[in-house]
This record gives sequence, structure tokens and C-alpha cells, in this order.
Amino acid sequence: MRGAAWVVRDLKGKVMMHSRRAFFNTGSKWEATFKALMWTVDSMASHKVNRVIIAMEDKSLVGMIVRPKAWPNFRFEALEVLKCLSKIEWWRIGGEKRCTNRGAFLIAQSVTKGRRYHSYVAQGSPSWLHALFESEEIRSSV
Repeated sequence: MRGAAWVVRDLKGKVMMHSRRAFFNTGSKWEATFKALMWTVDSMASHKVNRVIIAMEDKSLVGMIVRPKAWPNFRFEALEVLKCLSKIEWWRIGGEKRCTNRGAFLIAQSVTKGRRYHSYVAQGSPSWLHALFESEEIRSSV
């Protein structure tokens, strides 16, 4: 079982909404990460987030989307993600270190470490991470 999370911020870095989900019966970390990406993109489309930058740790997933010719073995997966992304007006995807996306990582980690298996979507940031997200907001607006 693995956890995943996404966080939507405005242009100033303020958290507008976030979500968490547990993924069960995933064969590998890569499979779980792929499912998390699909869930994230689908969630953005469902919540009418029409302009989005997706930042994630897994550089192989980023690579298969932005440089598909370099990742021919993942053609099917790349096409699935691109099909989902076509529902979004404007998007970018890129790699990001865990330390710069710590809030989303901690929310995802709460699934496994905190045994919080229920999925949810909520406005703003989680109360237990409010200070962290607020400090990131200040840093990102400098």
C-alpha cells in the first residue's frame, strides 16, 4: 500500500486545496507513482483546474511525457497520461526535489505512517501542516 497527495497553490504559493489517497495492490513503487500521476491529472480536470504545473519527484515519469522518444518502452503509459492532460487547457510537468515539495510528501506519507487510508479533497492546507505551507508560501513569493 502506498500513499499519494496533490496540492494546488495559487500564483503566490498559497494552498487553495489538497487531496490524499491510498493505493492498494500496486506491484511496484513505479506503478503506484504512475497511478498517482493519473489520479492527480484526473483530479485537476475534475476540479476545473485549467492551468497547472505538475511537479513530482519521479524523473522517469516526467521523462516519458516530455521526451517520449527517449522512453519508448513507456509509450502506452505516456499516451494515457497525455490523453488525461488533454482535458486541461494549459499544463507543464517537471521534476522537483522532495525538500521543495515537502508538504505534499508529508500528506502522502500520512497514509502509510499514520494509517490514514481514507481519501479526501479539502480546501486550503491541512491544519497539522499549516505552518509548513505558510513558510513555503512566504519563500515562494520572494
